[in-house]
Amino acid sequence: MLNNIHEVSTFLATRLAGFMVANRHGNQKWTKYRVAHYITGSEEISGSISDTTIGRFLDPAYPQEPSASTVRMVTEFLLKHKWITQDQLDLLSHSKEVQVAAALSDYFKAGKNPADRRLLKQLEGSYSNYILRAPYLLETQLILTHHEEEQLLTAYETMRLFKVSNNQQLQSFTENLQSNRQHRMPALLKVLGAELLTQHALSGAGVASAGMIMLLMKPATTGFSSTINIDAVNLTDEDDVYRLGGSRNSGWYSLDKGEVLAPYENTANSSPYSAMRSLCGKIEYYPQLIADIQRMNIDRRSKEVDSDGMKFHGTAPELPGQKRRNQQFMETIEKIIAKAVSLDQKLKLSIEWGSFVHFEKALNEGAKADLILEDSQLPLVFYLASLGRYEWVKALVELGNCDLACRDERGLPASHLPGVYAKILAKAPYASDLRESYVETARYLRDQEIQQERMQNATSPSPSL
Repeated sequence: MLNNIHEVSTFLATRLAGFMVANRHGNQKWTKYRVAHYITGSEEISGSISDTTIGRFLDPAYPQEPSASTVRMVTEFLLKHKWITQDQLDLLSHSKEVQVAAALSDYFKAGKNPADRRLLKQLEGSYSNYILRAPYLLETQLILTHHEEEQLLTAYETMRLFKVSNNQQLQSFTENLQSNRQHRMPALLKVLGAELLTQHALSGAGVASAGMIMLLMKPATTGFSSTINIDAVNLTDEDDVYRLGGSRNSGWYSLDKGEVLAPYENTANSSPYSAMRSLCGKIEYYPQLIADIQRMNIDRRSKEVDSDGMKFHGTAPELPGQKRRNQQFMETIEKIIAKAVSLDQKLKLSIEWGSFVHFEKALNEGAKADLILEDSQLPLVFYLASLGRYEWVKALVELGNCDLACRDERGLPASHLPGVYAKILAKAPYASDLRESYVETARYLRDQEIQQERMQNATSPSPSL
């Protein structure tokens, strides 16, 4: 079961939260204390557990994965009360990424010798990079996990595209940006007023051997799949990775006879989503080093002001023509969305262009909150939840009265994926703001799912005797 701890623990936490709301223990609500007391006192469940541990287990913000004994005791508790089934656990015990990694490893005979195993161990870690092409800046976070028992490599990746108006200042900084200083970039983005436009989340399986390093990446629900080919692994004298380089195939295009695929050009009609696909083509990742993490934590505790932040803070006046360019950008979005033939199409375009204003407007005018996306065959809430778009999800539920009873092909609710990503991103120290957005999304959706289920049960007619 612990081969896929992120999925299993998130699933169990969601089910336990629902159980505590929907059931009673001696005519009293199930609290964390009562769940812990029941498990500890049960003759059928071995071991003891505290209410503090239960609280941490239920909290998607808690950075550490639960122990094997905690997972086992919660599992046995929920099985005993028939709130989960063994079939559900079996389905979650190995994620799709692990299954694909196993198949690839077997096919390419990777990870079978000492050199391959050493390479897999070297590659494990959290990586990041920033790519600037005015007016956009793309942030990428890659987490590679080495499954030592099976000698497999799985990957999780998030991309965030920002619009940065003051490109001159940002460019002057990024030209001198060293790999061990990348943790300062999130703070600088805030100082420069960078606007988040669109996001993308991917997970995948990897092959790492003397012959090649390749990652097959798929979107969490919808978006573009890609193949990452790593052709350069730069190592320190201590054999630690300090850079990964390569390229990404970010999709394919259908061309008519005689057409040639032209390079991406940032034109008025180029959406941020298209820009993101173009920018992510070149692979250059730098590890988030332990020394930098420790230094950053020291800076937090001492409340020291980052010198680079001081340099930029209060020195980003609106450049000549900047207001006009921002106005032109908004006018472009307005024209493109105005041409949409339906409210549902306006809703889709508002997401592609990263316009929350138009997103809210489409919902208020009657666009379908439960819109099914073609690529995933799932309602829109699954896509936005997989990206941790808290404000967007909240608008979908509260403005569009989104129905959260839908489940994916594994019977999991929309709150599941953001909960999983919140746990995974705990390994990416510089992605704290991104992780927090997943935590907020998971908490909000879980509460709303429970609330809707409770209301549904209250209004359902009693079964006939």
